[in-house]
Amino acid sequence: MRTLTFFLCLLFSDLAQAKNLKADPVLFHSGSRKNMDGNIRANTIPEKAWNDFVMGKTNFDLPEYRKGLYGAEALTGTSLYSLYRTLGGGEPWVIAVRLKESCLDNPALFAEEYEISEGDPNPGRFQAWYSPRRAKYRALEKRCLQKIGDHSYWETGALYDLAKADAETRKLTLLCTPVILDFFRDTGVKIFIDRVNDDSWAIRDRACITGIEGTPDDLFRRLLTNRIGDGDFLENFFGDAGRPGTYFAGNLLLFLGVAAETSLLEADALDKLRVTLDPWIAGDNTPDEQLSIDSNADAPKILWLALLSAARAVKEGGAAEWQKKLREFLISLRTELGHACEGKNGVPASKREACSKVTAAQSNALVSLLKK
Repeated sequence: MRTLTFFLCLLFSDLAQAKNLKADPVLFHSGSRKNMDGNIRANTIPEKAWNDFVMGKTNFDLPEYRKGLYGAEALTGTSLYSLYRTLGGGEPWVIAVRLKESCLDNPALFAEEYEISEGDPNPGRFQAWYSPRRAKYRALEKRCLQKIGDHSYWETGALYDLAKADAETRKLTLLCTPVILDFFRDTGVKIFIDRVNDDSWAIRDRACITGIEGTPDDLFRRLLTNRIGDGDFLENFFGDAGRPGTYFAGNLLLFLGVAAETSLLEADALDKLRVTLDPWIAGDNTPDEQLSIDSNADAPKILWLALLSAARAVKEGGAAEWQKKLREFLISLRTELGHACEGKNGVPASKREACSKVTAAQSNALVSLLKK
């Protein structure tokens, strides 16, 4: 069993996709299956959920300027959230949040830094807004305007977990971030790129949402046609093949969950998708019984086996039975990992050894199921 990597930090900024939102105006949002099903039925985020959890008390206790419905540009940006939910014993799901066209242009869309450059003849939007209002905020500049090289940026204090921040960070956050909120309000920002997680955006205006895609068929259709971000399927689904970490496992488990429920299993399409994985697994001599769902290097091979297994089941007329067994396995997986790992937000150090053993056993069970 390889060293367990489930507890690594989120480093989504390294997975930036620079998505063309106008080409496919959706953002991918991960959450619990129960909550995501409610959003799918409503074809939006229900108003109470929006007020209470999106713009209210968020899971990561975000400061006001970072609140909004978060969505990743590509499916790969949701992987750790899906993984952690599984490790906590929950059922993860992903929805594609469709965006209103009018929210994808200035001034509604903001994709810049809160930057101020001295003598810049072409100031960014924040600077253009800030300069004529400088007298109003000048008293804050000593604390909030930080010098970096030849430019300055407006300090934002705590990035998340505001209640857990030290007293000085909480004080700085309350002092400096109201300026960002003033900027959002004055300039009509409705969606902004999150510079902590560069492949993610936050939707601050519920009216920017025109619909929700998220049924098993919705998601499987997007997977088969590679409408899960810009670039090729592997980049959108797994990110960088050479990068250590746990970006892959969440999406692998999500794929299995979707495949277990979709009505769109079709042998030719499955085989075609499997061929795209061939270059990634070429030369991989890892014995199948040693493949692990917590290893980036192994996830493409396990997905390859899943596609092969599904296509074979379809050809033999056993697709329904294959899906039934996969659903039963995933329920068992979530139960076992939830008990051993307690990893909703990362596996605690005290749980890592037990979690690793259960992960090894469950990985072996999955591979055995796929090879039957």
